[in-house]
Amino acid sequence: MRFLNWPPLRRVTIASFGLLLGLIPLKASAVPLILQYQGFIRSDSSPVVGDGLFKFALIDEETEQTVWSHDMSSVDGAEPTSSLTLPVDAGYYAVRLGDPAFPMSPMEASHFASDALALRVWFSDGVSGFERLEPDQKIAT
Repeated sequence: MRFLNWPPLRRVTIASFGLLLGLIPLKASAVPLILQYQGFIRSDSSPVVGDGLFKFALIDEETEQTVWSHDMSSVDGAEPTSSLTLPVDAGYYAVRLGDPAFPMSPMEASHFASDALALRVWFSDGVSGFERLEPDQKIAT
């Protein structure tokens, strides 16, 4: 065999590399599922500026069941109990739903099993109560 005729250092290096390859896990760690969402909001026909309070839920439109919400408190498409504070600039806001950097529940692949998903959003300016924004936003997987 040609391998046995190689100098000893090369044989050790190749054998060590083979051992290192055996230490690499075959299954990669799970990547968190994150849904980037951007929206626009007005209050009394003027774009909102400043911090806003938001609530988010993924709804199966066929069954009206909540699949996911930012705090996993929403049931049957109802408003979640807690809210997220997001900056709003000239009416525009953005959020990474399911992002572990935010205080929210992670998303899982099973949340996207339905073909009839929609994102339901509630908003409050901190003075008035929460209002559901309509229509729900269809989600394509």
